[in-house]
Amino acid sequence: RLGLPVLVSAMDKDAVALATEKKFHCLDWSHTAAAEDTSYVRGSEAGFRALGVRKLDVLLPVLRMGINVVLSDVDCVWSSSPLPMFHGKVAGFEDFAAADLLVASDCMDPILDVSVRDPGCYHDSVDKNTGVLAVRATPNGIAAMAEWKVRLQVGEKNEQDQTTFNDLIDGNGRGHRWGMSNAQRSDFKKFGEAWCGSHKTKRGYNKLWAGGEDPETGGAGDASVVARGRTTEGSRRIFDVCLPNVSRHVHIGTFPVTAVAGGHTFFVQQLQSPTATWPMAVHATYQFGDTSDYAFGKRQRFRDWGMWLVDEEEEYITGSRYLVLEEDAPLAPREPWVGFKDLHARGRQHVSHLERVRQRLPPRL
Repeated sequence: RLGLPVLVSAMDKDAVALATEKKFHCLDWSHTAAAEDTSYVRGSEAGFRALGVRKLDVLLPVLRMGINVVLSDVDCVWSSSPLPMFHGKVAGFEDFAAADLLVASDCMDPILDVSVRDPGCYHDSVDKNTGVLAVRATPNGIAAMAEWKVRLQVGEKNEQDQTTFNDLIDGNGRGHRWGMSNAQRSDFKKFGEAWCGSHKTKRGYNKLWAGGEDPETGGAGDASVVARGRTTEGSRRIFDVCLPNVSRHVHIGTFPVTAVAGGHTFFVQQLQSPTATWPMAVHATYQFGDTSDYAFGKRQRFRDWGMWLVDEEEEYITGSRYLVLEEDAPLAPREPWVGFKDLHARGRQHVSHLERVRQRLPPRL
């Protein structure tokens, strides 16, 4: 419906058949299935890691052909195109055009998410969420993805794609959580500080990108931003990140939680209402009903919000009558949105509207 250039990486024969039926461009990767990921992969730590390796086996050749990629998990619903934001064409996100990587965040604090010095809760303890990850086909972007694949291959116990990705951008060594002793972690930290030429922060070796070209590659990102050589005033900032033994200058940004919402910020906090901003993507994280005997909780969440549009007509219950009060979409703002300083005022406006609707309902049906 969005007219986007979609490539489905089909990991099993059923997915290949469905993509073929729906006429999606499809890369048949079913022949690479490993024994660990042929059943319910969420219930198998080794299987989930194996699936992550296969995902990167698909991604890397595409990047090496010079094609930028927005990688999306299947439990995401997209309402608008990510490409304008990716290319820095959206006001307030101009610096995104210089990023090698843009990643979603598990941040749940809408105030901290828009912090000028720490956008996306970058230095907070929450994960960067790899369910939505935009990768530019630059040398630094490709190097980071290649290293991520290696870390998944050597992962142990409960390590998976997201934990290894976060360890990577946090400047930790391969196998940091389970495969390294305390002495080895200490040694790698000393190596990282020497290699990056700086002390490690709470979340790795990084600083806010200040503009200019990457001295190692002669520039990264969209040509217009590289030529400009500076940040744009008012733009959401990105970080200049050193990944020890990989690259000294990877430009990394985080999508705002109002644009790429997680399951908590959308379904529970419902930030789309007080902010009057409908996200371009919703990723069904933090949801129940994701077990081997009932793996459909995320789908039902989307159905509840009218965002699951692929059901066949016979799947619906017919012959019954229901009263439905729909109040899902954000309110049209009465005043121009001026930022998160009036977040609570918008919330009160939303609650007041619901109360007025309730009062108009008849006392009994």
